[in-house]
Amino acid sequence: MKIIIKILVVASFLFFSASLWAQNYSEKNVKKEVDKIASTLPLRIDSATTLTSLTLDNETLQYSYRIEMDEIFRLGGLEVGLSSSEMRRRLSDQFGSIDKFIDFWVDNRVIGLYTRKNCTTPAIRKIINNGYSLLHTMYEPNGNFLFEFRVTRSDCV
Repeated sequence: MKIIIKILVVASFLFFSASLWAQNYSEKNVKKEVDKIASTLPLRIDSATTLTSLTLDNETLQYSYRIEMDEIFRLGGLEVGLSSSEMRRRLSDQFGSIDKFIDFWVDNRVIGLYTRKNCTTPAIRKIINNGYSLLHTMYEPNGNFLFEFRVTRSDCV
C-alpha cells in the first residue's frame, strides 16, 4: 500500500509551472495555469493512477484521478509476497470488507500523508496560503467514486 500513497503524493505536486509562483494569485492567473495543465490531461502518473482532470472553481483546485484498485492490490501484494487475490482476501477478512479497508486506509494513511505533503511543499503551500483549497477526488476506471478529501489553509497550521 506504500505505492499508492507515494503515487498520490507525487501526483499533486507535478503540475504548476514556476511562472505562477512569480505572479500574484488572482483567479485569472491561477485559472490560466490550470487551463494550461488541463490541456495535457489525461496524464498517466504510474501503472495505477491517472490524473484525468484539473479545474478551478471558486478558489478550489479540483483534481480528479482514476485509480485502478486491482493494480494497487497487485502492487501491495508484491510488497508482502502475496497475489492480488490473496491480498484482497486477507484485507477483506481483517476489515470485514474491501470497502471498509479502503475507508480505514484513506482515513488513517492517505489523507494525513497528503495533507502533510500539500502543506509542506512550498509551491502548493503558497497556493493554499493565498486562499485556495485542493480537492482530491478518486474514481475507479468504471467511474465509481472511491473517495475525496479537501486540503485547506486550516489544515496547514
